[in-house]
Amino acid sequence: MKKLTSPGGCNPLSQHQIKAGNYQRLDLAAAHELLPMLRKITGKAVEELAPHQRRLNSMVPADPRNAHVKHAYAAVVESWAGKIERLGFKVHGLWQVGFDGGTGWYGWQYPERSIRYFLEYDALFSERCLIRDLEQAPDLARMLHK
Repeated sequence: MKKLTSPGGCNPLSQHQIKAGNYQRLDLAAAHELLPMLRKITGKAVEELAPHQRRLNSMVPADPRNAHVKHAYAAVVESWAGKIERLGFKVHGLWQVGFDGGTGWYGWQYPERSIRYFLEYDALFSERCLIRDLEQAPDLARMLHK
């Protein structure tokens, strides 16, 4: 199990345990078909989180209201992560989703318009590679089509 954290001094995913396995396997076309739904779910969460982010950014750390705002922030992120996981996808980080392609993850991050990246199962999300680059290099294309 992996613990996730988010940027900005607030760690709403730090208590959220991400389970290995039990992910929906999809080819790239099927993942693209589901993307509008994920963009809608994630976009709503981003909008819901914005006022809490603004409040946190405007507060000094010692502000007694800080804990309440962090709790509200965490509730939004936890709710989003739970929805993504229940759909059978991996939460890599804040607004970062992995689709199990059978040989690795197709990686998407809000607000990207399409799924253009691939990463190996044990890679960090920041190590994503453009799918078109992998397809153009025969020795790397096998990662997509094992």
